Amino acid sequence: MKRLIIALFVIAALSKCGTDQDKLSKVWFYERTSGAAASSDTLLTPANFLSLRPDGSYTRDFGKFEYGTWKFEEGRLSLTNQRNRTVHLKITFNTPNKIAIDLGNGKMADFYGPGPLDPTTPEQDPFSKQNNLWRIPATQKETDEQLRQRLLNHCKFWEIYFDWGTKNDLRALDVRNIPTCVKIYGNGFGLKKWDDLPAAWKSYFYDEEDCRKVDALIKHIFRHNDIDWPKSENKFVIFHGAFQQVQKLVAKTPFPALNP
Repeated sequence: MKRLIIALFVIAALSKCGTDQDKLSKVWFYERTSGAAASSDTLLTPANFLSLRPDGSYTRDFGKFEYGTWKFEEGRLSLTNQRNRTVHLKITFNTPNKIAIDLGNGKMADFYGPGPLDPTTPEQDPFSKQNNLWRIPATQKETDEQLRQRLLNHCKFWEIYFDWGTKNDLRALDVRNIPTCVKIYGNGFGLKKWDDLPAAWKSYFYDEEDCRKVDALIKHIFRHNDIDWPKSENKFVIFHGAFQQVQKLVAKTPFPALNP
């Protein structure tokens, strides 16, 4: 009987651990900072996310985009990134869709995870590495084709992002805080002026010239082409179709000459 009780205890402990792992396996969005030192700057914004996939891979953007592997043991989330650097984060479950990450110095970062969400492949996941290559800063000057692929990947992110929102029946998606050259409204989109481009967006390019090349290309496309807006009452479906069209235009439009 004693052995049976011990065995049941071990099974229960393992089951609980698995449950916590399952609860973490989703995308988490930064919500706010709480705690005694919450008023101090954490450098986190609503654009920051942590995506933990069931296969043990992760991506996150806490000011810089990174990817790697993750595991959760004894209340600590371990993230090992592409440079083989590991950070350990203490996690507290507040509700099934809310967690708090201990930032130290009396600060807790609160994250929320919409859900439950349908399982997705990396191709269907707006937060996967392959749909966020545009977030990885260039380490050298890029050719026109490389710049085109960066912009295409960014537009692909938007397409997948809105499709993800539709498939999961989400009521709202954050479009204001994502670093982008696009300005999305309730009934359409436009482009941000050069001086209004987020610093994070500009930082993805090797230098200002490369950033201006992409800026000139997308502005040329918007000035000389019309979008055939899909007919739907679902705004996510509308934007999904619109960004598919933008990708086709980006793929075939030559880079315009930069003004001296």
